[in-house]
Amino acid sequence: MQPTSSPFDDNNHVFLGVDVGSGSSRAALITSSGNLIAIYSTPFSTSRPAPDYFEQSSDEIWASICTSVKAAIALAKIDPAQVKGIGFDATCSLVAFTSGTPDTARPVSISPSSNFEDHNRNIIMWCDHRAKEQAIRITETKHDILKNIGGIMSLEMELPKTLWLKDNMSQEQWKKIGRLFDLPDFLTWRATGDYFPSRCSVVCKWCYKAGPESGESSSHVKNHGWPEDFLRQIGLGEIADDDCQKLCGVGNAGQRVHFAGEHIGGLTERAAGELGLIAGTAVGGAVIDAYAGAIGTLGAKLNGTQATVEEASKRISSICGTSSCHLVMSGKPIFVPGKLNVSLSFNQTYWRMGK
Repeated sequence: MQPTSSPFDDNNHVFLGVDVGSGSSRAALITSSGNLIAIYSTPFSTSRPAPDYFEQSSDEIWASICTSVKAAIALAKIDPAQVKGIGFDATCSLVAFTSGTPDTARPVSISPSSNFEDHNRNIIMWCDHRAKEQAIRITETKHDILKNIGGIMSLEMELPKTLWLKDNMSQEQWKKIGRLFDLPDFLTWRATGDYFPSRCSVVCKWCYKAGPESGESSSHVKNHGWPEDFLRQIGLGEIADDDCQKLCGVGNAGQRVHFAGEHIGGLTERAAGELGLIAGTAVGGAVIDAYAGAIGTLGAKLNGTQATVEEASKRISSICGTSSCHLVMSGKPIFVPGKLNVSLSFNQTYWRMGK
């Protein structure tokens, strides 16, 4: 993307949005009054070792983000201290790491072409279709949780890919994986040093159960949290036995999942140095890239007026990129077999439905 910038009013605070798509990262600087003052894009690579296999590197993606952010700040000619907050969105790709902090954890290979030894390939991309057999097996369980995804488990979701890793890795290789992230949640972990899973990610792509009380601990609520019986039924019982900590770093014993944009912490010294920002800069809860687009579309101003939540529920968002998604909001869930992915993932009262 050609870098662009526009004049900046020093009276405005600046906020940084980072969008990670299928082949590049974009950093955009936006004032508190909504003016875009700079944007910069940096590509990253994808490996295709076999048909239907798409693999990426979290280190390369993070490096591309750092390049984009530094370039956008230089383009806007602002002091990094003027950036008051940062938000991430990214594709719903699966990221594998050992346990630990961003300083101690290491990428874990997901690539059978290297016998799972090339740890630079630690992301199964969203469009990777290796887990077809696992998705069929999960669908055949007919578990009640599947009604939230139209009764059919997509091979592009994270649980079939997780099951594929378990089925195809040696026991030693499988045990190396301490954490499996959705890419948006990897980015907030890398930025803050703590596990702050996005409600958008875990509900939409992992079959995590969340109701109107979200944000609250779900361990004591029957209908909230990881569906451990489902995990056992599909062959991931050992993950359930460990309080599901392998999944995004959030278990059923007191951890929280977070709404989009909710303040979850500040940049670490390391992340701030790499991004060219100030340590402690506020970081918001992440979202999947299409859902970030839906928030902007459903809430966009129309004829000079900003949409209320009620008005936003009368719109449909069509997000087109490497794939296309259609998203709506509703005050109540509408389950359509084979069609809709339904989740309470935007806020505490409105359901998100999409295909």
